[in-house]
Amino acid sequence: MSSELQFRNTVTGDTVYSIVQALDATWANMTSSALESFLVANWTKYKIALTETPAGSYLYIGDFPGWITTPGTYFFLPFKQLGGSAAITDDVLVQEPGVIGWDGTKEVPVAWSSVMADLTAGAPSSTCTALTAINYIFEAWRNRTVTDISGATKYVTLYKDDGVTSLTKAIIADNGIDTFTKGIYAAP
Repeated sequence: MSSELQFRNTVTGDTVYSIVQALDATWANMTSSALESFLVANWTKYKIALTETPAGSYLYIGDFPGWITTPGTYFFLPFKQLGGSAAITDDVLVQEPGVIGWDGTKEVPVAWSSVMADLTAGAPSSTCTALTAINYIFEAWRNRTVTDISGATKYVTLYKDDGVTSLTKAIIADNGIDTFTKGIYAAP
């Protein structure tokens, strides 16, 4: 965890800091090392110092909070500190926040920061996102699969990560000689 937060200022010599916010609108409290709902009274606790590196370069750099171990996408927003300490009235230095993809230990490309999620039961739609499709492929190769040929209707069931909860199920047709055909996965 180093130098993930980078901002190019238009002025050198400013006191610049950043805040970090998760997609669920929780804020990184640097004092308690926890993500929390925003509180105006905690503004100084959200401050992550950005240091101009090297001096006179206009480039301000800081570290993403290493105690955040939840993979995901996070926003950071730089501020110019106007007084002796961080204040909610400080000047925000950009119109759009920066974005960090985080795998729980290091920065990753944003598109891959939360690929592996717990999927809802059923099959993906034919118009699902690329990340959802990749996640289903991952689940199909990694997770427990059971073929049940005991009843009149035969199934193949793909289970969630816990190996117990059914994620999706498909009917298997058997021609009675040499061919098995798996149907389209659907809700279990």
